[in-house]
Amino acid sequence: SGCVDLYSSLTEQMPTEGEIKIEAAFEKIGEFQAQIKAVQERKVGLKMGLDLFETELPEPKELAKAEKDLKLAEDMWTLRKDWTASFDSWKTGQFDKLDVEDMTNQAGQFTKKIGKLKREIARWDVWELMQKTVREFVDTMPLITDLKNPALRERHWNDLKAELHKDFDQTGVDFTLEKVFAIGLATVADFIGELSSNANKE
Repeated sequence: SGCVDLYSSLTEQMPTEGEIKIEAAFEKIGEFQAQIKAVQERKVGLKMGLDLFETELPEPKELAKAEKDLKLAEDMWTLRKDWTASFDSWKTGQFDKLDVEDMTNQAGQFTKKIGKLKREIARWDVWELMQKTVREFVDTMPLITDLKNPALRERHWNDLKAELHKDFDQTGVDFTLEKVFAIGLATVADFIGELSSNANKE
């Protein structure tokens, strides 16, 4: 039947891979939504004809499954799109203006939403990638907090630059979250934690 064909086609072509572009995923979801709508409209027309014989049209399980999977895909990719928008605004913002508490709270909300989808789509590559991305981001928050410690003085930053063997201007407008990751500050997180802790004691 058309419903069975639609479901097998949807299962094969569902945008579940992590490397798919967000726009392409929504395009594919939209195509399937249009197909499901067409099937439902045919069902309504058929049912109106069948009503003359008082025959009930069965609800095809495949159609219900297709609708459910499509809703999950839409939820997952909406989450991915929203996360990307949030992260893009954070990574390009000037480092000293970042609101770590707000970033942590928002990341916590994303973690909850990702967790809710786990039972249904943990097998999807895009879900795994999303969970890993947000978890890694949350794991860097203590590092960001340490780097934003107002007790850090010029000499502490000089010690950090020496440890990293890199020079950068932590007060510059180009010192962004993206730059923090790009220059490898996450690789010396323990050193930064110690530096921050010592700065507090001074």
